[in-house]
Amino acid sequence: LNELLDQQMENHKNPGIKGAQTGFEKLDQTIGGLQKQSFIIVGARPSAGKTALACNMMSGLAQKNHKSLFISLEMTAVQVSTRLIAEAAHTSNQVASYEQRPYAVEHSKITNAMKHLKQWNMEIYDPPSQTISQVCTKIREAGRHGVEVVIIDYVGLIRPDTREQRESRYMLITECSAKLKAAARSA
Repeated sequence: LNELLDQQMENHKNPGIKGAQTGFEKLDQTIGGLQKQSFIIVGARPSAGKTALACNMMSGLAQKNHKSLFISLEMTAVQVSTRLIAEAAHTSNQVASYEQRPYAVEHSKITNAMKHLKQWNMEIYDPPSQTISQVCTKIREAGRHGVEVVIIDYVGLIRPDTREQRESRYMLITECSAKLKAAARSA
C-alpha cells in the first residue's frame, strides 16, 4: 500500500497525462492517456467509424513514439496500412491504394506519408481467424517485447476456445472480454 500511496503522491506533484497518448487531446486529458494493463472496449453500430477511430489512435500513438500492435481480425494488413497512409497523407483510401490515379500533389503526399509511417514503431497482425487463447498469447508476447498498447479490430470476430452451440453471443463476448482483460493485466 505504501508504494501505491507514494505513486499517487508523485502523480499529484506532477500532474499531466501519464499513459500513452492517442492524439485525441480531449480523450487523453479525460482518461490520462491509455494506461498500462487497462482494457477498453469501443462499441458502436456498424459503419460508425470504430476502425477509423482505431487507425487514428494508432497514428497518434505512433507519432508519440509508443510501441503498438494492431490486431486486425476484420481487415488485412494491406487494408489497415492503406487507411493509415490515407490518414497521414490527408487523402482518400481509394487514392492511397492507387484504385484511383492520384494527382502529382497527392502522389507526393502519399510518398511522404509512407516514408513517415516506416519510422513508426508499430506492428499490424492480421491472422485470418484466431481463438481467444491465440490472441491472448499474442498480447502477452507483445508485452514481453515492449509493446505499450494493443488495439484489436474487432473483438466480435475472436473465436472462443470451445464453442457450445447453446451459448449466446453475449456469453461468448463476455468470455472473450474477461480473457482479454486478464491478458492485458499480465502483459
